[in-house]
Amino acid sequence: MERDKLAMTHEEGEVRRRRDEAEENFRDSSLRLQAEKFEFERRKDEALVFKLKQYGDAIRNSVSKMSDNSPIDFLPFIANFERLFESLAVPADIRVSLISLYLSDRCRNLINRLQGEEATSYEFVKKYLMDQLRLVPSYFVDQFNHVVKYQTETYKSFASRLTTLLKYYVESRDVDNFDSLL
Repeated sequence: MERDKLAMTHEEGEVRRRRDEAEENFRDSSLRLQAEKFEFERRKDEALVFKLKQYGDAIRNSVSKMSDNSPIDFLPFIANFERLFESLAVPADIRVSLISLYLSDRCRNLINRLQGEEATSYEFVKKYLMDQLRLVPSYFVDQFNHVVKYQTETYKSFASRLTTLLKYYVESRDVDNFDSLL
């Protein structure tokens, strides 16, 4: 009987030792996994910062800050940035961060109101800013109908402004042929 008790105690001790060993292995694996995850996140953040710096330096000498003069200035500004993004193959996830440095104060304040995924989606931010700046077809028609040539402006520059307004009007209405324009 005492021998059975001793054997049971020995078996229980062995079971406890195995359980403790398994728990320790689990804790070690869990800590290793957390360390790897932390290292992955750190490298990812470093890579993002590196990308922002690299593309930011490439863009810095090619653009100037958007003026606050007129909402219509947003369109050539954004078109210039999109050409740069295409030529430099800028990843979509950093485009908003890059462009926000050069936006007007009003546009930057509008972006600051956005939260979550909306604030980092370039296409959403672009559409949001166009809506907030009220760059709709009626605005373009009104501007086109009331545009005047400045005394210091050349006719070529004036024609360019008219062409640009008409182009934006046509694009905002999604016109793809002459019949849909009428």
